[in-house]
Amino acid sequence: MRHQLQKKIINVLAMKPEGMKVSAIAVNIYNNDRDLFSEEKDFDKLYQLVRNYTWRLSQGKKSMLMAVEGKRGYYRLRNKQTTQCLLDFSQATDDMRVDKVSEPDFTKNMPSLFDFDDNM
Repeated sequence: MRHQLQKKIINVLAMKPEGMKVSAIAVNIYNNDRDLFSEEKDFDKLYQLVRNYTWRLSQGKKSMLMAVEGKRGYYRLRNKQTTQCLLDFSQATDDMRVDKVSEPDFTKNMPSLFDFDDNM
């Protein structure tokens, strides 16, 4: 779950390079996770998780996120390479698919009952 939430936060922030408020990030994730048949999730718990993760991910000089100066509670991606850290290989496109290599047919060189030699 941690990696999924981290990925969702980065995907939301990738849409707004200037940064977003923590509550807007939480609302976006909350709305994306809900559908017609989903159970009611606790928004306050999700907000606390997003707030903790954004704070944790913004600590340090090489972290993925950074707090926006002059705006309390706003975070943005540190640089464009951050989105490349979380590559998604779950859905391969048609160009990326490898065709199944056929196995060699060993029965071609095997003798058969129906092979007739003209020399007999």
